[in-house]
Amino acid sequence: MLKKRHIYRTAIYLAGLATASAGTVTAVQSQLGASPITSMANSISLVSGVRLGTCTIFIFAVFIMIQIVLQYPKIKFLWLSFQLLSSFIFGLYVNFFKSLLTNFIPQSYIGQLAAMAVSIVMMSFGLVVFMSADIAPMPPEGMIMVIAEKLGLAFHNVKITVDCLGVSLACLITFVGLGAVTGIREGTVISAFMIGKCFALFSKYLKPAIDRLCFKEKPENRTAVNPI
Repeated sequence: MLKKRHIYRTAIYLAGLATASAGTVTAVQSQLGASPITSMANSISLVSGVRLGTCTIFIFAVFIMIQIVLQYPKIKFLWLSFQLLSSFIFGLYVNFFKSLLTNFIPQSYIGQLAAMAVSIVMMSFGLVVFMSADIAPMPPEGMIMVIAEKLGLAFHNVKITVDCLGVSLACLITFVGLGAVTGIREGTVISAFMIGKCFALFSKYLKPAIDRLCFKEKPENRTAVNPI
């Protein structure tokens, strides 16, 4: 039974990563701006020509390095190892869906808004699914958790600050590299606001079902991150 639950957790985690990565690519293809969490990776990709998923892996690796510096000398190697693995999986998913959706570029503004709405739903759904599997957070969330703990700040306050810094750096990267701010538009702001709302809605219905399927003990009796 224990092994069966682990298989469920792994499958759900991978499915969540796939859904979130598909939503990430859909946001980029909508032409209304990347989501805050991938804005830096998208900007580096636009400037360098390197694939979006590969740039995402690089940025996530930087986030892991920041965690190592902040955690030293009490570094949580297992926790970080799962984050690194999830980064590679997420990046490969992003490259796959980017290739799959290369020709998907909405021509009308209504079509762009529709694509952005779909991306928000997919990213929110995917985040709830893979986070409910309770294996490890993605590096951005992991870094925010470490910063919040280190500085004694609320998670959501640190997240807002990190998102704002990320978008600002993304703007700077494309301005310096391309001569104009590219990849950051109204969709970036809409995503920042709506993903949290949709996340809360999906969590209300999905998380209890995933808990019943994957865990024998009650959620309050488990640690926040419980690697297999």
